[in-house]
Amino acid sequence: MNQVLKDVRRTYDGDYVQATDLTVINVPDEQVVGREAVVSEMALPTGTTRGYMEAYRTKVDADTKISPYVAEGRWKEFTPQSLPKKK
Repeated sequence: MNQVLKDVRRTYDGDYVQATDLTVINVPDEQVVGREAVVSEMALPTGTTRGYMEAYRTKVDADTKISPYVAEGRWKEFTPQSLPKKK
């Protein structure tokens, strides 16, 4: 079972389909909405943007350098993969 499905199963035990065709399906209480993901064919490769090169690399950075407003919205159980060390 992949990690996405494990995460979904924590709160949802109904039918589930995971696709790789850039379809996004939002399932709020009010109405299920399907749409095509908006992507750019002109996206820069990872590691070439200034934002990427200056991104916070440690949990300490993220905990001390983001605003309290943004910190309140973080998913507490989520731990992102570490980014490559700065050169």
